[in-house]
Amino acid sequence: MNVPVLITIFNRPDKFRGLIESLRNAKPARLFVSADGPRQGNADDKTKCVQARNVVDEIDWPCDIVTRFLDDNMGCDPHVASAVGWFFESVDYGIILEDDVVIHADFFRFSAELFERYRDDERIMQISSLSPYEKRNHPFSYHFSRYFRCHGAWGTWKRAWRYHTIPQKLYDTADLPEMIRSCFPKPVDQTYWQRLFSEFMSGARVNWDYWWNFTCYAQNGLCIVPESNFVKNIGYDETATHTKRKEPVFCDLKTEPMVFPLVHPRFVFADERPEISFRKNYFKRLGFKARFSRHIKFLYWSLRDYFERLIYKGF
Repeated sequence: MNVPVLITIFNRPDKFRGLIESLRNAKPARLFVSADGPRQGNADDKTKCVQARNVVDEIDWPCDIVTRFLDDNMGCDPHVASAVGWFFESVDYGIILEDDVVIHADFFRFSAELFERYRDDERIMQISSLSPYEKRNHPFSYHFSRYFRCHGAWGTWKRAWRYHTIPQKLYDTADLPEMIRSCFPKPVDQTYWQRLFSEFMSGARVNWDYWWNFTCYAQNGLCIVPESNFVKNIGYDETATHTKRKEPVFCDLKTEPMVFPLVHPRFVFADERPEISFRKNYFKRLGFKARFSRHIKFLYWSLRDYFERLIYKGF
């Protein structure tokens, strides 16, 4: 369990304590903890941030701990991205955990082997812990995907994260639509990611993980997805920044063991079959209002994308 681990925390000591309890099964030997500072004028933050940082003292297995406790508040998205950058100043690869997850110990053994196997393979940019898919008759321990779901527990290499630092303005070119189309042949996916990129460039969206997705797409990267699910998010409540509303599929996930030794895929390609099944299941469990809203948004952005293409081509 020598894979370096970064944990990002803020003001939720109870959630952080739950993560530490799950880590006791793996006992990682190197821990980096980055804590965002309290929000200005928020007295409750000052108390809870101190309480969250004190949970570090409850780690009772032998390990090297490096901390970065900020005095001022950066905000969730800038803090996580900056913490990952800080992490990779000291390590070449590692696992990144947010404070509101519990993680199965097998994720560490799984990641350790794959970090070494794909150390120099520029095609592979992330190792996921999340597997929200229905079970299938699959002979391998994992597959490759175009979807980079972090879900609070994931791993990557310093060689991959360096692309995240490329200024966003450099992507604002005619190349970006073609890049998205090359990664996603289906119009529904093209429309979704074109909309997100437009929101980034307008300043309406700042989520670090979505921008990490763009980074990976720009490099034609792939994500390793385990056939067993290793992570459960325990942060679906009002104290969360992005997950205040429970997602019907992700909330019911349970962590599972992996069968070792790993059976590696023979070929490296994006397997769309699990994603197709997942989407059908996901939309079935949404309420009528949510499904209707998503259809309207999709129709709007599809029409907008269509007319923009016409204008670009000069009719």
